[in-house]
Amino acid sequence: RKLSGGCATPVPTAQKIMSDPEGYFESYNLTSHRVMLKDKVRTLAYLDAIKSHSAAGLFKDKVVLDVGTGTGVLAMFVAKYTDCKRVLAVEAGATAAYAEKLVKYNGLDHKVTVIHSKIEDATLPEDKVDVIMSEWMGFYLVHESMLPSVLYARDKWLAEDGLLLPNKATIYLSLIDRYQEYEDKVTFWRDVYDLDFTPLCEPATDELVASPEIVVVPPEQICSEPACFATFNLLEVTVEQISTLQAQLSFTPTRDCCLTGLCCWFDCWFDQSINLKATSCTASSSSTNNANTNTLLSTAPTTTPTHWQQTVFWLPDVYELTAKDTVEFKVEMKVKEGARSYLVTIDMKELEDEDSPEMQEDAEPDAKTLLLAALEKTCAADKPETEPTV
Repeated sequence: RKLSGGCATPVPTAQKIMSDPEGYFESYNLTSHRVMLKDKVRTLAYLDAIKSHSAAGLFKDKVVLDVGTGTGVLAMFVAKYTDCKRVLAVEAGATAAYAEKLVKYNGLDHKVTVIHSKIEDATLPEDKVDVIMSEWMGFYLVHESMLPSVLYARDKWLAEDGLLLPNKATIYLSLIDRYQEYEDKVTFWRDVYDLDFTPLCEPATDELVASPEIVVVPPEQICSEPACFATFNLLEVTVEQISTLQAQLSFTPTRDCCLTGLCCWFDCWFDQSINLKATSCTASSSSTNNANTNTLLSTAPTTTPTHWQQTVFWLPDVYELTAKDTVEFKVEMKVKEGARSYLVTIDMKELEDEDSPEMQEDAEPDAKTLLLAALEKTCAADKPETEPTV
């Protein structure tokens, strides 16, 4: 039941993001930091987690490590709002100089020490730290591949009963209907001022599929319940485990829709349970905290938008679905060696057309078919065993 009219490329699709590891740290200029600081959902989630954990006594006399401190805002939150012993703020980019200046300007240099270094090359004035905090998340959670640096710091410096904030993260995927946007980006070429540009449909589709779209997705475009793609207990997960993420996912639309792709987002939890054990995939994300969670940072389409927005992976075809359909995908995210990017492959099991012979064989007979079959059976019963001779 494809609607795209032949403007398509084969499934699976591969999508590659960001392949310049050398310029990564310097790409975060003041404009980038302003965008992140203005994201109140993000920044206030960290502040709320710091305050709630401090109220529970989890920062008292502790040594805190901030990995990728940027302008130093999280390190200064900890120094200002907790009774910690000291904060070590590590930053590889040029903003380390700004962070050091801001720490002094805010009168917090008696507690915060800024270290200008990659975390992998850093020499800390402490053998162990009690708390590691970092804002490492990228688009669809793992973009930018900063998490391995946090895990390196965890394995090298975090005390046995140490705390990691955030300490749980989950990636979700759902079906999405962005057919109007598809028409604008692809179908547009079929009629351009009374000229037929249809040959450009295929390269336009190629461009659309080649790169994910980072956009605030209106909730009404989501046309299925979310499926958990991957979940991490950040106290236990390894670099090897996050280098390749795979899942077989099945979706049933919540309404009739035109399937154009998959929508991706993530949630992060700041849990007070230091002994957080292996976590299973959560069925769906929520904008509210559960009983075991102090703070939930959600980037779901149903919550207040963040600077991460949502990530849309376009399919090379459009599929007309009903609420009775089931669609299956194999999704893989694999880190590209030597780059802060992932190769995302989406393999969709082709839907069977309702008009195909296979579908017709399995389809339930309608009333007309049943009536004709009954008449045929009746006529056969009345028919003589041999034909009369004329």
